Amino acid sequence: VFDRQRGPWRTDTVRVGSDVELVFEEDVEVVAVKGGIADAWASLFEVISATNIVFRGEGSGATLRMLKDDYLKESYGGRIGHRHGINLLSAARVTIENLRIAESGGDGIYLGESYKGGLCLAGVRGIDGPCRDIVIRNCTLDRHLRQGMSVISAENLLLENCVLSNTAGAMPQSGIDFEPNFEHDKLVNCVMRNCLSLNNAGSGYEFYLGNLDRTTAPTDIRIENCRSVGSRNAILYSVRRTPGDMPKGEVRFTNCSFEDARGAAVRMFSKGGDAIRLVLDRCSIRNDCTEFDAADVLYRSDSWCERPPDGMSFLGLDIRQAKAHPWFLWDENRCLSPATVTD
Repeated sequence: VFDRQRGPWRTDTVRVGSDVELVFEEDVEVVAVKGGIADAWASLFEVISATNIVFRGEGSGATLRMLKDDYLKESYGGRIGHRHGINLLSAARVTIENLRIAESGGDGIYLGESYKGGLCLAGVRGIDGPCRDIVIRNCTLDRHLRQGMSVISAENLLLENCVLSNTAGAMPQSGIDFEPNFEHDKLVNCVMRNCLSLNNAGSGYEFYLGNLDRTTAPTDIRIENCRSVGSRNAILYSVRRTPGDMPKGEVRFTNCSFEDARGAAVRMFSKGGDAIRLVLDRCSIRNDCTEFDAADVLYRSDSWCERPPDGMSFLGLDIRQAKAHPWFLWDENRCLSPATVTD
């Protein structure tokens, strides 16, 4: 129990083992210690290959806060985008609820794989599998440097009644980013429900799925009754694979609203063929494209796109404009085959 004191609890990295419940009394604040979290791969709370863990704020909630501005200094290596609030690596049966997680040097929450009990190093294959059976409910992920939340590898993830806001400082700066590192990573039965992505420097909901291939378990991501307000793009979507190596699956938005994006509400690129279908089902766009792009829904290919884009469905999409601009723009100047747009 983190009980309420006259001031905040101050700590360096806390490694959490299996079968632990962490209770944060109402209005408690846990703050990263000044000069701590020195290692570039360190985080405030770490769960590595452990199971049965609860992080719970009582009453109106509690706050886990890091020192984002400090991590921008050269003594910390500058904008490297690590030092997360809660770092889950191959964790299972974890619940995080009723917390405000703020001002990390990377992501508010990171879900990835453990690599031989340690942290991910480029080119090293994971052995402990994805995070499994994760529930994140009634949380606010605010003012992080890289993302509100990154999902690298997860199976059975529920994110409910959460706010992902004010991300800025290190690319890609999105509210949430689904971005696997390797083809064996999984994004299976991942559900977001009643969430708000707000005022992020990058996108509200980002999907960079180009590291998956035909050997990957079919992707299944469902975003239900969610909103994106005031980010660069509401959705940024890419699946960059060559023909014959396309990953399968679906990302589906249902009853979602995309408002006041600074560019296109929906921006897709490098989606050759029918790799991982994108579906917008009964969604709405309220957008003026004030700073970037030229349409509410924009597709752009890249120089090695070998097939026209396919596998995108817009079902009952409602677009309202305060000033006239294109609803859909297919920019395929560098693609070998043109896309076909039908009613």
